Amino acid sequence: MFRLGRKLREYRMKRRLSQLEVELAIGASTGSLSRIESGQVNPTKETVLSLADVYKLTSAETADLFGIELEEFILQGDKLNSIKSFLSDQIIKFGVGQKLAYLEKMFGYNGSSLSMYNPRNESLYLKYYSRGSAIRFAERFIFNRNSYLAQPIRTQTTLTKLSVIQNRIIVSRSVKRMVSPPMKAYEADLIQRVMKIRCAVSVPIHNRRGEVAGVVNLSTSREKEEINEIEINALRKMCSQIGIMCSDLLSIFSSEEIFPN
Repeated sequence: MFRLGRKLREYRMKRRLSQLEVELAIGASTGSLSRIESGQVNPTKETVLSLADVYKLTSAETADLFGIELEEFILQGDKLNSIKSFLSDQIIKFGVGQKLAYLEKMFGYNGSSLSMYNPRNESLYLKYYSRGSAIRFAERFIFNRNSYLAQPIRTQTTLTKLSVIQNRIIVSRSVKRMVSPPMKAYEADLIQRVMKIRCAVSVPIHNRRGEVAGVVNLSTSREKEEINEIEINALRKMCSQIGIMCSDLLSIFSSEEIFPN
C-alpha cells in the first residue's frame, strides 16, 4: 500500500500538481489523496485509473501501479502492441470486473460479459467475461481464441447488435441471439439447459460523450417477467459507470491497444 502511495506522489510531483488540484480533477474529497499517498488508505482500482489519467501515465507506468510484471512477456519476444493489449485486458479485469461481480451478486445473475464497440470498423470485441457458472461452462466448452477477434456488426443477427444499433436495453429468453460473438444454436441450447438460464439481458454502455461504447450481457436463471422496471433502471445506472470506466481506458490506451488487430 505504501509503495503505491509513494509512486502516486512521485507522479503528481512530476506533473507539479497540488493534492487539491488532483482531488478536484478526480472528484475526490479533500484530504483523501494525502491519505492515499501516505499509505493510510488503499485506493480503489477506479481511483488509480483516474489518477493515471490525470498524470498522463504511459501503459507501462499504469501497469506498474497495478503490480503487473511485463518482463516475462518482453523476454518471450512478444510485440509491443501485444503487451499493451495484455495490459488493457488486465486493467479491464481489475476495474470493470469488480463492478460486474458486484452487479451479479446484487441482482443474482450467474454470468456476465463485456463486449466493447469500435466504431471505426463497426465491430464488437469480447474484452471480459466473468467467472460466473454459465460463463465458466462456456469458456471450457465453447469459447476459443477466435471469440476475442473483431466481430463485425454487419455479419450479426444478435440482440447484442440491436442493443448497440438501437441504443437500448434488451431482455430476452433466447441466449443464442443475445451473445456476441454469436453462438451456434446447439451451443446456446446446451448452455441454457445445463446452467438453467431462462433469461439474458443486454445493456448498452456509453462513453463520456454519450456514444455507445459497448454492451454488457448478463444471464440469469430467473424468468423474463421477473426483470422489472426498477431493476432495469438500476442496471442502466450501474452500466453507465462501466461505460465511463471504458471511456477512461480509451484515454489511457490508444484505440489500437484496446482493439488490437
